[in-house]
Amino acid sequence: MWKQLCLIATALTIIAVNHIHALDPSALTGTMEVQFHPMQMAGIKQGCTLVYRTIGQDFAYRQGKLIALSGNIAYVISNQGVPGLGLKIATINILDEHAKPEPPNFAYIETPNGTTAKSKFLHIDSPDTPGARYFSFQLDESALKVMGDIATGSKVTIGFNREKGGLDVLVPLDLSVIESTAAENPLGFNRRHSDETLHQFRSCVLEVSELGSELGKERLKSK
Repeated sequence: MWKQLCLIATALTIIAVNHIHALDPSALTGTMEVQFHPMQMAGIKQGCTLVYRTIGQDFAYRQGKLIALSGNIAYVISNQGVPGLGLKIATINILDEHAKPEPPNFAYIETPNGTTAKSKFLHIDSPDTPGARYFSFQLDESALKVMGDIATGSKVTIGFNREKGGLDVLVPLDLSVIESTAAENPLGFNRRHSDETLHQFRSCVLEVSELGSELGKERLKSK
């Protein structure tokens, strides 16, 4: 998918240069797609993910150059029934054909009513996606508000920095976009929207939460 994003962005850049002799990178920014994928073991759902791909601009570290973000937002239940909110993220300079995906130093999810920026978290480099990092946040009051906003389709922003103490790069994510195709006139992308992805995610969250409640009761009984 990284290669596809690079090819699309490069093609649009060539079109812009040929037709208007100058490119406004903001015309190429926006969500490319969001897809729902359940996490299952032996047919039992143990997590719900929204797999995303989006394009933004990095003014903090890359002089406004176009970057692509790829990863997922996940609601998961531990074996002990403890719920958590996760963010997997990798970034790449999509107009550099030699660029490789880079993990951020820190990343978080922000919505109108909450943020995971101050939540307790753990992080690991993704074992299956080179250049990606996974952040697991404790579901505190603010993170719960983030979950509620996500479930209702509110505005979502992914924030990250590339170094400790560095400025945040903020990239909007439209959870209703399920597909994007290149458009030559006007320059940019044609995006297809649907409520089905969030409907599937909400149904999955309810199912997984019920599992978490059962696991939690079993854990209390065993004490």
